[in-house]
Amino acid sequence: ISGVRSVRAPVTIGVLTTVAAFAPLAFTTGTLGQIMRPIPVFVISILLVSLAEAFTILPVHLSSSSRWSRGIVSQISRTFNENLYLFMDKFFLPLLRKAITLRYIVLVLFIVILFIVFGLIRGDFIRFIFFPQIEGDQVAATLIMPVGTPFEVTEFHAEQILEAAQTVRQDLQDEAGKDLFKSTSIIIGSLFEEQGPGPPQEVGATTSNRTQLRIQLIDSPQRSVSAKEVETRLRKAVGTIPNADELSYNSSLVSAGEDIMIELAHEKSEVLAEAINRLQEIMGSMEGVSEIADTLKAGKLEYLFELTPEGLAAGLKPGDIGRQLRNAFYGYEVQRIQREREELKVMVRYPEGEREQIAAIYDFRVILPEGGRAPITEMARISEQRTYAQIMRVDGQRVANVSADVDKQLTTPNDVLNALMEKNIPGLIQEFPGLSARIAGASEDRREDMASLGKNMLIALLIIFVLLGAQLRSYVQPLIIMAVIPFGLVGALLGHLLLGFNLSFISLFGMVALTGVVVNDSVILIDYYNRQRREEELNYVEAVILAARRRFRPILLTTMTTSLALLPMLLENSLQARFLIPMAVSLAFGLLFASFVLLFLLPIMIGIVSDLRMLPSTIKRKI
Repeated sequence: ISGVRSVRAPVTIGVLTTVAAFAPLAFTTGTLGQIMRPIPVFVISILLVSLAEAFTILPVHLSSSSRWSRGIVSQISRTFNENLYLFMDKFFLPLLRKAITLRYIVLVLFIVILFIVFGLIRGDFIRFIFFPQIEGDQVAATLIMPVGTPFEVTEFHAEQILEAAQTVRQDLQDEAGKDLFKSTSIIIGSLFEEQGPGPPQEVGATTSNRTQLRIQLIDSPQRSVSAKEVETRLRKAVGTIPNADELSYNSSLVSAGEDIMIELAHEKSEVLAEAINRLQEIMGSMEGVSEIADTLKAGKLEYLFELTPEGLAAGLKPGDIGRQLRNAFYGYEVQRIQREREELKVMVRYPEGEREQIAAIYDFRVILPEGGRAPITEMARISEQRTYAQIMRVDGQRVANVSADVDKQLTTPNDVLNALMEKNIPGLIQEFPGLSARIAGASEDRREDMASLGKNMLIALLIIFVLLGAQLRSYVQPLIIMAVIPFGLVGALLGHLLLGFNLSFISLFGMVALTGVVVNDSVILIDYYNRQRREEELNYVEAVILAARRRFRPILLTTMTTSLALLPMLLENSLQARFLIPMAVSLAFGLLFASFVLLFLLPIMIGIVSDLRMLPSTIKRKI
């Protein structure tokens, strides 16, 4: 009962600060925010239940000392405690006293470490990629030819891609000594799409200009070659396909959309097309940028009829030409016949053989208003043209998008976007007056997700400060405790560097949650320090040394048990776990580093604050 009373306030605040850190994550917007939303909901539920367990069930378990005073458990406990206290008395406490004596030097050292580690991001030693690259067991190659491409042409290129895949398959089999492909499937006229568990399903309207190859690899633990390597080899084997609108490859388990998408807008279509071509040239010259595509895709071939002076003189109108051509090639309805429950249309039109001949258009004879006939080539000028397959408008203005993929081994989408928006787009706008550009698509969604996460983190920090201030009855001590939070982020960054992970949105999700976790140990230490100052009337050095000695064991146990609990996820190789590993890295390494730092940082910060409070009286005495 005495133990519960002595820690109930700091433990409750510690749990509530963790809840405060996780709660805003439940309100993160965007697709990934929705995917991650169950995590804070479950964590908060578990924390609240564990708090009730700690104050009710756990004391009952500890009420009988006979359970723990004998046997192998007691021996392990005694041995651990003896060695732990020996380590504290011989190494930790003397080092802490030295750090307090040299507190300003130690503080500068901590700040230098902070700047160095965060500088690793600026130096690209730790790179940020919004969505982690998750190894999959499938490789897909998608080809989209111009609208109106005959089926035979698309089929020819599909066979070309299939042959390249078979070449890659044979090469890998020779190298690995076994077949790494489970199956190879190809579809012409449509595309595959994942529809949850099970095989991919055919989606979209059937058109003759699309084809997709899909390779199913054997399970990743059974092969030494990654799906990304298979994708790279397939891309090289296929090479370029003439006149292709789009040729893209994908080997990730989950796709977060295009890496890069820029939306350009201009009131003139021809200027917009030139700007699109210029932007594609710029992006093509950037390292690591590939599979550049735009939405200004050419549509089907069409014929344009413009009346000549002779046609106008004959009294023809553009509508006359269009109506007569429609009647000849599509048909003119002359009668409807009722046959039981069906109504049959009787159409008059050219025979099928003539309708399929382009020459029939040029041989067509137009009926004149006066009743005579004349060749269409005399009455109208005939020209061929292609319009766009789709026309996009935003706020009434014509827009088009340019998208691209980024090789994460060479650069990051963020670096490419920043370079484009800061260096290239301003010059493009000057080159084409009236042009406007902005980040769009998945790139825009990612920025909104990041903004939402940043706002939620600020809310979490504010709630944590209020809770700490209410418990400690101080405005300064909550700031001292929260000074440890950046070092938790340092630990998370070092963890990503050591394990070879890129920073991602999932990593940041873990870092936001980490802000509440690292506060727990600090609250326990500061609370005990305040009690010693208040009840025992010790000076701040002795009080903080005693607090560090008495709280070293629970801080160590809390940190180690939490980090070890995340170890199975860090070692997991399954595809599902890889999605969450960056968050586990942030939590585990951030907590380990922050717990080490707080044992030194909090005492020296307390000492510095004490010096600042004594500074006015010191100056007054000298005066």
